[in-house]
This record gives sequence, structure tokens and C-alpha cells, in this order.
Amino acid sequence: MAPASTASLWNVIMTTPSPSKYSIDPQLYKPEPPVQPQQVKRLFFGRKRELRRGLDSLRAGMDLRGRQSRKADKRPWVIHGESRSGKSHLARRIFAGLPDNDTRLQFRINAGGRLEALAVLRDLFEEMRGRFLNRILDQRLTEDPVRSRDVQLAKQLVEKIALFDPATESATLTLEQEDRESGDAGVELGGTRLGKFIAKFQRERSEKRAVEVSLRPPTAVDLAEVCGIMAETLLRHKLVSHVLVLMDDVDLLEGYVSQQQNARRQRSLLADAIRVLHSAPGVDVVLTARSWYAHSQKELQTLVDLAVAKPMQPDEMVSIHDLRWETCSPRGDPAAFLTNEALRELANDVNGLPGVFLQHLQTAFYRFQDEDDAKPRGYDWLLDVFRQHLGLLRDRCSDGYTAIEKAVSSGKLTVDVTEHNPFFGTMLENEYAYQSYYSETAYFISGLVRKILGAAVGG
Repeated sequence: MAPASTASLWNVIMTTPSPSKYSIDPQLYKPEPPVQPQQVKRLFFGRKRELRRGLDSLRAGMDLRGRQSRKADKRPWVIHGESRSGKSHLARRIFAGLPDNDTRLQFRINAGGRLEALAVLRDLFEEMRGRFLNRILDQRLTEDPVRSRDVQLAKQLVEKIALFDPATESATLTLEQEDRESGDAGVELGGTRLGKFIAKFQRERSEKRAVEVSLRPPTAVDLAEVCGIMAETLLRHKLVSHVLVLMDDVDLLEGYVSQQQNARRQRSLLADAIRVLHSAPGVDVVLTARSWYAHSQKELQTLVDLAVAKPMQPDEMVSIHDLRWETCSPRGDPAAFLTNEALRELANDVNGLPGVFLQHLQTAFYRFQDEDDAKPRGYDWLLDVFRQHLGLLRDRCSDGYTAIEKAVSSGKLTVDVTEHNPFFGTMLENEYAYQSYYSETAYFISGLVRKILGAAVGG
């Protein structure tokens, strides 16, 4: 961008009530996708074909009102591709194209870094419990759903699990007085998920008034079953027509450390829970993951494969940058802190991965804010920022830095981390080296890093 345009932006900033070079929306270069649907739509760029594929395929195959589950098997959906390729933003954009209201409930759960499958399902359970109670207790309804025996029992079951005390061994689910004469509580639930769940844990069956169930600390699958019970109950009483769940970064539930330390048990438990949840009538679960994970799970249905999509081009990267400025700067001024040449060179260095592009911009912009003037910086300045940043990490993340340096000096694009992952838990991960789409144990080296270190070693 031209210097005059940049100067006009900073003139705007300096005349605000709190004049500061730091007075910029922190979302400007944030590589993680936004949360609010309106912001998701505003900051989404490109991927038109993939967005249309995702929306149209989901609409065609979704289990609206449970119709799909009545006629065919269901498999959880997955959006997969390279690290930082835009999987999560695409998933959120697809969700933003579908209404989140009283009849379609949406839930967005981040699995990355949660370490335990139970923690992920507990997050979903708590969110779903709130929406479930809101619907069955909605004062706008002409009929009170809680008068129905299945709603009463489902409500009590949900509340008992929410308040679970490990010292408690049993709980009694009772019926309201109006329905006590209707007969045995457990039998008339028939083949419902609620009936099957109660039967599995039932201690003794009361003739008319109550069901006593054994309790245990809930597993991830238990919570998935109870979430399915909530969905089925709402669907049966026509309080919702669809439940849509996004499970983001399921492959990153626990990061890869080494063959010895990664039993992958928690990912397996999460996969079981997702399968149980998705099988509930009216429920669709969409996952995001790297492609190696998607291909290792035979029960998944690909919604969008970004690994085979056309890589985003440098012009698109520049447009992503401009869109961020137009959306996040004080008056929508599309000025840049980098020259056109520097911006385009950086766009050429990121292998078509928008998340890496934004991460690099965020790192460089932080340095720019701490310098005195607003003059657009050139590519040499940008390279120097990353040389200095890598220099700091050389001592603090020495194992990972050495692994990158060795790979670059030998002309390799990736680092094999099968025996030991030197990037795990370091600042090198997800900016300078990121997990490859085709293997959990291969890390791809950023193009910018290859250029900097390649020059240093004479490559």
C-alpha cells in the first residue's frame, strides 16, 4: 500500500480519544477463526467452491427431524486438510449459513489441547443442558412438555448428572403426580434412548412412581448418550428439528510427543463418544482435523477435503490481508504496515496456507507497533524481524530449532518426529513448523523459515 494511505490511517488513530499506535482491533491478524457468526462471515474470503460443497452436502445429508437416521446409517462429517489451511474457519462459515435458533440448536466445541475426551464431552453436555432446559421450560409454548413422563425423567437425569457427586451411588427419578397412574415408568419408554439408558443402569423397578438407577462417574460415552437423549426428547416433542455440533481439531485432543508417550487412548475414546452422539436422531456432528486423522477413521464421511483443493494463491492472501484491515481498522482504511512488494513476497512464502500467513503477519505487526514511525516496511525488514525472532527461539527451543536447521541444510521440507517431537509445546509449533496433513509424525517447515535459514547455511 502507498505510504500516504498508511499515514492517513495512523492520523485517524492518533486523533482518537486514546491516541496510541496500539489502538487496533486485536482480531486484525489473529490466525484462529472468529466465533461470532457475523464476524465469521465478514472475515471469510475465498474457498467459494469448498463453501458451496460443504453447505450443499450437509443440507442434502443432514438428519433433519431424524429422517436420515430412519432410513440409513449415519457417519460423522469431517472437514480435513493441512494445518493452518482454514479448516476451522470454513467449518464455522458453513455453520453460519445455517440458522441457530429454537428449532436448530448449534454447538461449537474445541477439542484441541483438551487432553481428555471426557473434558470435551463435558463442555458439550453443559452447553446442551442449558439449551435443553430453555426449550422444555419455554414459557411461550402452548403446552407444557414437562407434563410428559419422558421429559420429566430426561430432565431429572440431566440434572443428576450435572450435579454428580462421586460419593453418590444411586439416584431416584420420579414422576409427577399427574402421570403416576399411567403405569410403570421404565416400560412405557419403549425403544427410546432414554429407556435404554435407564434400563442399563436401573437398580430396581418401581411399579408406578419411580425408577432407581445406579450411578457411576460418567464416561465420555455416557455424556454422549445423555446428549443424545436430550436431542431425541426435544425432537420427539417437536421442540427442535435439528442439532448441529462442531468438534474442532479433534486430532489435536492430545499432541504427538513420541511413540512411547502417545497411546492415543483419549482420541479413541473421543471417537467412540462422537459416534454415539452422531447416531442420535436429529443430530449431525461435524469434525475438523488434519487429513491423516480423517483417513485413519473409517467411519467418517468427508464433507470437504482441503488437502485436494486448489491452494490459495498470493493474490488471495493479499486480499485476506486487505479484508482484515477493512474490517478491523478504525474507518475501514485498507492501509498496510508492509509495502505491496513485502506483502506479496510473504504471500509467496506460506505454501497457500492462510493461517500461516496471518500468524506471520501477527508476529511482524507486533514488532511494527513497538517502532516509532508508521512508514510501510519492506521485505528486508520483515525477514530481519523473523531472523531476530528465530534467534531468540534458537536458545529457548534448541531441540526444535536444531531439527529445522538440519532439515533445511539437507534440503528437506519436513522433519520426522516419530521418536521425539521437538516442537511439542514450543513457540516453533504452528508458525515455523506445523503438522503435515499426510502424517501425524511429520512436520512441515515454513517457507519463510526455509528462506531465512537456507541463506544462513548457504542453501
